[in-house]
Amino acid sequence: MKCVICGEEEADGKYEEFGICPICGDIIDDVIAFCFKELEKSDAVNLSDYFNKKISHINELASWMWGWIMGEDVEAAKGADERYFKRLELVVRWMQSNPDVLEKICDKYFCKCECCGMDLTPVTIEIKEEYGWFKVMCKKCRKLIAKCFSPKEI
Repeated sequence: MKCVICGEEEADGKYEEFGICPICGDIIDDVIAFCFKELEKSDAVNLSDYFNKKISHINELASWMWGWIMGEDVEAAKGADERYFKRLELVVRWMQSNPDVLEKICDKYFCKCECCGMDLTPVTIEIKEEYGWFKVMCKKCRKLIAKCFSPKEI
């Protein structure tokens, strides 16, 4: 089965049950990791609350994420990896168009730690920068929840 997001790759891996390929799945993880980073600084109670408050427009999220990753120069970021940026746009559009599936993904992977069962909230996660990645970790058991490549310090 082809990926429901890009229509190019075969659905496989972590999000296979949702019809999502590994490449689009990695970008979902990037977006989720970035949202966790922002959640840590917000007044939202959990990731679902944060999504409902923050992600209302595709261009806002894409610019916001790229602006953070590459500094404020979004145009330079587009040139850095046009394929990634195009896939990011596809993924975010899909996320907007499929809030029910996104909610199932968040419930399954990002609301509770799969390892220890801890609810994932701003006070129960830790954001750690390591070797060009920022990682979202459960504070209780140290399990990696999500990660996103970032060439700049967080």
